Amino acid sequence: MSTRLETAGIEVPAPRFRMNVTVPMLTLLGESDAPGMLDGTTPIPAQMARELAGGEATWYRILTDATTGSYLPVPADRYRPTAEQLAHLLLRHPTCAVPGCARPSSLLSEADHIEEFDHERPTAGGSTEVSNLHQLCREHHRLKTLGLLDPVRDDEAGTTWWDASGLLMSMQEDGRELATDQVVAEMTAAWEQYEGGRLMRAEAASRRHRVAEQGLSPGDECTGPDGEEGWWVGHDGDLHPPGDPPPY
Repeated sequence: MSTRLETAGIEVPAPRFRMNVTVPMLTLLGESDAPGMLDGTTPIPAQMARELAGGEATWYRILTDATTGSYLPVPADRYRPTAEQLAHLLLRHPTCAVPGCARPSSLLSEADHIEEFDHERPTAGGSTEVSNLHQLCREHHRLKTLGLLDPVRDDEAGTTWWDASGLLMSMQEDGRELATDQVVAEMTAAWEQYEGGRLMRAEAASRRHRVAEQGLSPGDECTGPDGEEGWWVGHDGDLHPPGDPPPY
């Protein structure tokens, strides 16, 4: 525990991946409160995302389809994916691309050719393009190399079908930018509904407190807002005009 950690002159390789925090442009500009995303899996409040972005000297622009939220590809022409392609794959597959696997791609994942790359005849095998690449955890990469997993990708639809040794067929969709107009609208509507319910509960609690201070309970008769007789107290402390109150 007291020894010094050093590399003794051995060069430490650069990290294969960086931690990605994606922030919508309108959020950066303060025109929207759409959330940021940490490594494509964890939402970050808009204000926190802006503060994180403001503390960085370098930003990376990631283009997406405005309608579907799909990440637009970056081309390359070699066996090993470029840093830009690896960053794209990390966005497209924040977890291992095998259906049901939740291992984060930012930890010990490996880029894999869906259609195998032919080292002896490169033009005859699968190309090194994001349409033919995905991120796999080491265990599932080994199973695919052994031929126990056979993926077939539809890049236009953003889906990959997986055949597990002929026993099971499953489909996996690509990860997408979650701050699309539809999702933001749904999240905003859900928040407004929650806030509306919270305010209604707070107002009802305040009314119940007021009537309790007057020694009244739900169903009791009381004086109306203009001094009328025969009004009665509702379950939430609201006042109702003359009539038969419901049983409490």
